[in-house]
Amino acid sequence: MSHLKSLNKYFIRYKWRLLLGIAFVILSNIPAVVQPQVIRYVIDLTEENIGFYRILNGSLLQPVYLKFLTSVIAYFGVVMLLLALLRGLFMFFMRQTLIVMSRYIEYDLKNEIYQHYQELDLMFYKTHNIGDLMNRITEDVSRVRMYVGPALMYSVNLFFTIVMTVYVMWQVNVKLTLFTLAPLPFLALTIYYVNRIIHKRVSVSRPSSPISPPLRRRTIPASASLNRIHRKRLRPNIFAKPANDIRSVRFIWPVRKPFIFLPCF
Repeated sequence: MSHLKSLNKYFIRYKWRLLLGIAFVILSNIPAVVQPQVIRYVIDLTEENIGFYRILNGSLLQPVYLKFLTSVIAYFGVVMLLLALLRGLFMFFMRQTLIVMSRYIEYDLKNEIYQHYQELDLMFYKTHNIGDLMNRITEDVSRVRMYVGPALMYSVNLFFTIVMTVYVMWQVNVKLTLFTLAPLPFLALTIYYVNRIIHKRVSVSRPSSPISPPLRRRTIPASASLNRIHRKRLRPNIFAKPANDIRSVRFIWPVRKPFIFLPCF
């Protein structure tokens, strides 16, 4: 994790996008916290007034009261729709700030690496694998972008969601909140362990292309010198085994395992 400190300069460079994105994260969570409270209020209001509506059975005021109660419920339905639209709007701006910021950082990183490559001498390229250098400026930078973009966005979003949700739950019922939060440490450890296994399996079985990165690193520099036909004919044999492994049954595992946590009924 200490190596990630070198990315702090980019956060400072795009600090306004970062702060604005965090603000949109907070704003997008407010409607999500308010919506359940609106639903609770509508249900309580309906339960309180349904008895009075039955008392007016046979009275001339009953249709009027029913119309009034229906209009109130419809009003809160519109409020729920507006809250959902508002949350979607803030989530859109959240991604337009944090994710776009990560794209800018990715662009700066690639330019910085390319500029460094330009300053290296010829002997360096003779002693190092060109495919490995190309992989660092493409896949490795993309992995870094996942940290400065989606990872940051989802972490901040999760933090504020937990804080705001627990606060509202605590205001409603302290005892029920404690019972709800009690199994969370066990669930967090279990989900972390299983997701870690899933991530490892998926990383192995679903690379960006049917060929693993180490194999691509070996073949990319060789591709420049494959000008003769007899060497080109040997290349399909290099990719045959990895391609067959992709089709094997053992790679169905990452598809089946997540359904432990996401069952379909």
